[in-house]
Amino acid sequence: MWFFTRKRIHESMAFAAVLAAAISLHAIWIANLLIIRYSAVAKWFTLAPELGAVTGLYLLGAVVFFLSFGTITIFYHEKDCSHHRTSIFIFLIISLLIYLFATCPVISGV
Repeated sequence: MWFFTRKRIHESMAFAAVLAAAISLHAIWIANLLIIRYSAVAKWFTLAPELGAVTGLYLLGAVVFFLSFGTITIFYHEKDCSHHRTSIFIFLIISLLIYLFATCPVISGV
């Protein structure tokens, strides 16, 4: 049966999604700083000229999310990972703070 038709999501899959989101946030803020600093990187990330480099940035975030989600899901599949709850949550909070700080216009120089 498909995982989205179940009444609940297994804890290991939820942890994989949270970790993948945190990892993709790190990839996005690093790529954002590279786009701002180097015009060649900005040209490489520009998929739709009318939208700019943000299209490639969103695509990078999605690719990193799904690759890391798949990898972590395979690693955590049907394992008891309840002892990782606090560390995964702290990693997500730290990732969000770093993302917000690194993409702030004052910091990035936009």
